[in-house]
Amino acid sequence: MVQLCFAIFMASQAVASWQAHPIKYVGFASGQNVTVCIDGSEVKHTAAGKMGFTDGWRTWYSVCAAVRSPVSDGQVYRVRSWRTSVLGSNYAKAGRIVARYFNEARSPAQCAGLQLAVWEAIEDGGPVADFGHGRFQAQGTPAAMAFADQYYLAIGDEGQGVYLQTGDDGGQGQISTTN
Repeated sequence: MVQLCFAIFMASQAVASWQAHPIKYVGFASGQNVTVCIDGSEVKHTAAGKMGFTDGWRTWYSVCAAVRSPVSDGQVYRVRSWRTSVLGSNYAKAGRIVARYFNEARSPAQCAGLQLAVWEAIEDGGPVADFGHGRFQAQGTPAAMAFADQYYLAIGDEGQGVYLQTGDDGGQGQISTTN
């Protein structure tokens, strides 16, 4: 099993879709391996970055919203889409990060930094990124951590993403841009 989380932001719809539709995880696209600590005790070595998905008609890339839920190649999910601004709170912060930096993040370090900033926003959501304290802690390459700090600053920007919630709300989700 690949230690990834089901993504949270996707390039597409901007409104909630009440009918769940299937999407398939097709593989890791770009990023780096990182170490994360959840709730001060669960340490995981995982990939952080952009992930590929398909709905049968098109393929897109996204980042993970659920650091606590790994995915496997070929895994299929039934999802509903939500605007992150409608969900509010930490999901809105994560959506702003994705809206601002998703297209700009291209290198493995940038993609890992984007993912880490999104997880920090969702899990802790503080006024500044703090990867050494809180519910979510992370270590990565110096470049990935620098991008994560930079990207986290977008929590106060305008913009939103699309959150894909699993049909059973099993704690997995992805966020994509709304472009």
